[in-house]
Amino acid sequence: MTEDLEKTSLWYMVQDTITPYVMAIDDVLSDSGFVQDTSYEVNEYRSISPPSGCIITSLKGYSESSNPDSGWFQVGEFYDDSGDKYFMLVNRACSMDDEGTCAPPATAIVELNRSVFDDSTRLYVIDIAHETEYDSINGWQAVPETTITYLYDSKLYYTTTLRAGEGRLFKIVDVPLDTAYLLTKSDIILY
Repeated sequence: MTEDLEKTSLWYMVQDTITPYVMAIDDVLSDSGFVQDTSYEVNEYRSISPPSGCIITSLKGYSESSNPDSGWFQVGEFYDDSGDKYFMLVNRACSMDDEGTCAPPATAIVELNRSVFDDSTRLYVIDIAHETEYDSINGWQAVPETTITYLYDSKLYYTTTLRAGEGRLFKIVDVPLDTAYLLTKSDIILY
């Protein structure tokens, strides 16, 4: 809000996007017995220094349009009672100026640490609430989306786009060998 208590585009972003998301993933967070493993920041210099053994080994960001903080992310890594691994990625770029103009979306290219997943060559990345839906009985509900990652130059990548200030929770699951198929380098586009 401005000093005159006028609602800005960022205020509406929190009301219409971020609050429903947090409410939609609440069941996952409260029922999973999460233990935070580590957190770190990809700063304005776009460098990352996660501790050894983290889920993510590198993260690069960019924006299709002018964004003073493009590539500034906060990462939290978690595991639950059953040992499943999660990470939360938050786009820290929120506003373009002092008036509260929303920053454009930022795309994150995440390299997953294969050694954490027994040198797997493919993983499912489950966006716990890729979308949210409102149910008049149960309130905000998460609609997950699953993506499969493949080995590219001995590395596993996942790409996602986050709006200004948006964060998302992802679960990482190993892909059973009998469900995978071969993907060639020409099938993958990296930025």
